[in-house]
Amino acid sequence: MAASITSMTVALKVQGGTSVADACVDAATPIEAAAIALHQFRRQGGRVFERAAFVDVATTPGEPVRFSISEVIAWLKRPEQAALVQRFQAV
Repeated sequence: MAASITSMTVALKVQGGTSVADACVDAATPIEAAAIALHQFRRQGGRVFERAAFVDVATTPGEPVRFSISEVIAWLKRPEQAALVQRFQAV
């Protein structure tokens, strides 16, 4: 059974919680939303990406789900994420 796609708001934040960028993305899971948003942020300017400490993914209802940048990168390195990484490389 495929996961349903949901629109989620992702905020890229630095230590202390200051938001430096945000995006609304469509994804099946919060970590996929974080990965897609990080890809978008990185394409817009690597400096924001480098300064970021973590991403908050707002799902409705409830508190945001928080991922460190390293968590998202480790998730993207998993073999089952190869298709998503290839999609990023094609853009």
